[in-house]
Amino acid sequence: MKKSIAVVMIAAAALLLARPAFGQVTIHTGENAQDAPSLEEMPLREKVSSHGITWTFEEPVPAGQFVNGDWYVVGPVTIADIDPRPLYDDEVEPVTSAEERLERRARHGAVLNTPLVSNRQGFDSRDTGRYEPVQSAHLPIGMQPGDALLSAISADAMLRVSGGASPIAGYAVLTCVGEPLPPDAFRPSYADHRGATGEQKIFLARDLRREMLPRLPRPDNTPDIAGFAERFSRPCVDIVFFGRASPPYHRGYGRATARATGHGALLLTLDFTDAEKEPLLINLLQYGIDLYGMVRGGHRGWPAHGGWGSGRKLPIVLAGALLGDDDMARVTEHHPEVMFQENDQTAHDDCWTGAGVVYTGHVGHRRAFAERRTNLGWGPYEHLHPTRWTGWIGTSYRGNMTSNTWVGTALAVRILQLEDEWGHDAFLDYCDRWMHEPDPGYRNPYDLSKQGNTYDNPLFKAMWDAWREDLPPIAGETGPPRPPAGWKVEREYRGPEVETDPELRVGDSPFFPVMIRAEHPGRIGDALSIGANVLVGGCFETPQNFRAYYRENIRNDDFLDALAEHGLYGVFGADARTIGHPALLGWTHVEEPDVVAEQAAELEGRERRSFSPATHVMMNSRGHGFPPELKEVPDHLLLVEPAYRWMRDMDEARPVLLTLGRTFQEAAVAGRTEFCRDYLRYGDMFGITLAHSATPGEVNGIVETVAAMAPDKPLFAWIATRVEGETPASATDRIRAQAEAALEGGAAGIGYCGFEGLDMDAGPAPELLEELARLNEQLLERANR
Repeated sequence: MKKSIAVVMIAAAALLLARPAFGQVTIHTGENAQDAPSLEEMPLREKVSSHGITWTFEEPVPAGQFVNGDWYVVGPVTIADIDPRPLYDDEVEPVTSAEERLERRARHGAVLNTPLVSNRQGFDSRDTGRYEPVQSAHLPIGMQPGDALLSAISADAMLRVSGGASPIAGYAVLTCVGEPLPPDAFRPSYADHRGATGEQKIFLARDLRREMLPRLPRPDNTPDIAGFAERFSRPCVDIVFFGRASPPYHRGYGRATARATGHGALLLTLDFTDAEKEPLLINLLQYGIDLYGMVRGGHRGWPAHGGWGSGRKLPIVLAGALLGDDDMARVTEHHPEVMFQENDQTAHDDCWTGAGVVYTGHVGHRRAFAERRTNLGWGPYEHLHPTRWTGWIGTSYRGNMTSNTWVGTALAVRILQLEDEWGHDAFLDYCDRWMHEPDPGYRNPYDLSKQGNTYDNPLFKAMWDAWREDLPPIAGETGPPRPPAGWKVEREYRGPEVETDPELRVGDSPFFPVMIRAEHPGRIGDALSIGANVLVGGCFETPQNFRAYYRENIRNDDFLDALAEHGLYGVFGADARTIGHPALLGWTHVEEPDVVAEQAAELEGRERRSFSPATHVMMNSRGHGFPPELKEVPDHLLLVEPAYRWMRDMDEARPVLLTLGRTFQEAAVAGRTEFCRDYLRYGDMFGITLAHSATPGEVNGIVETVAAMAPDKPLFAWIATRVEGETPASATDRIRAQAEAALEGGAAGIGYCGFEGLDMDAGPAPELLEELARLNEQLLERANR
């Protein structure tokens, strides 16, 4: 699309004629603003109707309409009847099977001064888990100034909503005020009532900063602006999460909401006439005002959960900016406790793709830590390479339900220069990453779920391509350049030089590693007590240990910081947060991938997923055909080849440790050279886990055999310290004998198993720790001669 049309300020007009589809549209400005009528000038009405609902009053009352057409009455007033009439308890027929156990029931319910903190509704009892009869208002209904009545029309049958169902076909709002209002008054939020905020906040259309809206040339695929004006013409009630009280015109699913609000905001930046824009402008901002009233009333917000919570923040920010209300425009700054999916599902962090901004999982970082969600992917996961993932839920929803629809929101914020008001740069940078970073290829079988695409929103794509890298100016505003590079990060690689040819050298000196396998910084004390200098493994969430990591908020970069304070090194797995850390001595694969692959080959479905979630992830990813290079990787190397390539690409100065178990050892002894070489290609140093029952002669033979296969790479021996039935004395003798035999066979370092796990009370006996300290002192003395 050629950008040949300059940005133009909108001229205010008292009355403009729109295209026939719009009819006559009044644009209220400061120049043509009308005062509120006197009470005597207001017509008295026996009833008023809105969106299929009619309220009949006990006696005629002064009534007027807001700028969007919704009704208000000057109170106090008593509502004698509503059509359709609210039905409660025994009046409800027929009753669904789920309702039979309820003592109270409802259809076409009405709620006076909607509660906002319960995630419940009083409109229809067919949603049995969320119906709260105490909310339901019964006729006659008295209203005082400051009250708001929400009336519902129940659907004949439950309506399907993405991921759920709703019993509501539509809503209308009746507001009671204390005095007449000018004709350009927006309806106060149905949540802005005496029970919530203590006052109704009235905004006026005359105060709209329409000059903020540019007139960009329309792409060929621009949708009908009148359709989106209609989309927001009725109350979009957002009081119950998961869309369980959403009408069909709102739907409630966040992906649909973000699609609609993103379209609405972008359409307002195009070169429609003032009169064409006005209905959408009024209706979209009314939605924002309604949501803002919920925020003011104490609602918790619209948290991250799959695709459910998206799309609500943009109309609030947009309404606040255009109406000049700083509290509303900067809702994140002024109401930090309120959750928005766009905030909670994006963060600046190290991403495995090399980016500096990440998607933070199915329920986002805030809820994942607060609620200790069940596994990786429900919370942050993109810092880890896919071979460390334990499930698909995070990246699946990232591609299909969120990112590709957020693009419209981010672009609207950029075009309107609302970055400061938005108050969460990570979201904007993340959308830039989504559109500009090459797709990494995992679990993206459909084009629309790949980075660079925008679901079914061609307007988003067309406008992004036309304007994101050359954002238009706004009259009277001089915003800073905003290039789409905030998702990138330059990393500083620190720490000593590490070489592995053939011995391990750190800096200019030989280095003899005395290692323990450890998953928790609490093991640093154990390492120091026995004279170990390297901790191998690091903390990684698994289905078995997720709660502990979430509870303590343990991170591998913090783990390495703690190691550095004590002069220790870490050899950790594929975690982007650790790239370049000075205490990172090297990378490591998952433990014994040869054994994992052998056992996983005998399992399918849930059994395989339960045994090795990472294997399931990698095999499932290859099954979708993405990324293409996985097609050529044999099953037994799926946890090895991609991870090795990633670790060397991310920090080529750090060697990769591959620890192998009995499957590899048996293949080596049996002369299966090709099988062994498959694994030996994907490590720069190797560990061999020794069976606790192995005799010194067997240990020596195993180490010699492996060392001969990789003569130019350091080899380490892992020795068990905790064996059932062993006494500290017998364990001491065995460990010393195995260590001596391993060194004689060519091992260049020793490691100890038995320090794994998150239970700090579990570990080798104190007497054994003392013996290990003496043994390690002797080993280090020998190595340094």
